[in-house]
Amino acid sequence: MAASLLEQVYLLEAELPEDSFFSPVGVVIVGEKQKITLYCLNSAHNLYRSAITKHSWEDLEKGVIFRNTGFRISSFTDEMKNRGWSDSAAIPDVLRYMQTLYPRHLYFLSNVQS
Repeated sequence: MAASLLEQVYLLEAELPEDSFFSPVGVVIVGEKQKITLYCLNSAHNLYRSAITKHSWEDLEKGVIFRNTGFRISSFTDEMKNRGWSDSAAIPDVLRYMQTLYPRHLYFLSNVQS
């Protein structure tokens, strides 16, 4: 079976009510047919997934408040495509790369098996 295309790659950041800054909390990969895969801590998965599915990508890029928490996404799509990572076979490479950019926040990506 051929690998499916990666349409978009985003860094998901959250600003908790008691914080005054956004922190990286996950990676969102949008595949063919707008299939969304969220890589984050299991304990926060439902909240983060709800936030990204209830708002448009454009609003998320600007930043939204959902359940008293700020969320925003930053696109890494062009960077991933420039590295030649354009299909689902590259997901492990994408996740390793994102973890190297934000090791303190995205440490859990080392446990992801794709």
